[in-house]
Amino acid sequence: MYLLYADDSGVASDPNVKYSVLAGFATFENQNYWIQKAIDEIMLKHIGRADLELMQVQ
Repeated sequence: MYLLYADDSGVASDPNVKYSVLAGFATFENQNYWIQKAIDEIMLKHIGRADLELMQVQ
């Protein structure tokens, strides 16, 4: 089985927003562990901890 991740940023209907982005990717279900491990390592390297939720700040 494949897992699909999708997310958007911006509001396409707002004329004050210059960009609206929709992105996503599909991965085989047993790759989820390795993707999360890589993200955790990046967070540890740059933030010093991996127990935070990544989010966009405007």
